[in-house]
Amino acid sequence: MYRNNNYIVRDYGKYVVGFGLGFLKEDSEEKITDAIERISLYKLGHKLATIILAEVYDQRKFTDIVIPKEKLLEYLGYSTKGKQIYKQIDDVMFSLMTLKYFIYEYRTELFAKMKSRELGYFIYNVKSDYKNYTLSVNENYFDPV
Repeated sequence: MYRNNNYIVRDYGKYVVGFGLGFLKEDSEEKITDAIERISLYKLGHKLATIILAEVYDQRKFTDIVIPKEKLLEYLGYSTKGKQIYKQIDDVMFSLMTLKYFIYEYRTELFAKMKSRELGYFIYNVKSDYKNYTLSVNENYFDPV
């Protein structure tokens, strides 16, 4: 994992995942550390993103998606008694809401070209009450890549 001026980047060999840092107004070490901690929840974030996409498909809409917290915990395989998972889910929802996502395609066979496409923020208008998450999903995640 490395950091440049605008992104925290992780190279997986065949693809690279970069997290935009545009939401950080200051370059303070504390804010960078906080951002890296949120990125460390990547695995949980991937599961939540998959669940959110499944809910979009199931509910057939992009806005005001309602996901019951009990159902979310069941999907993730956690008990409703564990309190730590609620904070982790909140942290991941915040990350999914504040990080911009890009797709980069590299062509190395004939040309050393890089093509990128900004998908933007994954979710927005996230609201949470004691029973549900209500959110909207960026429609760009449903366009063919």
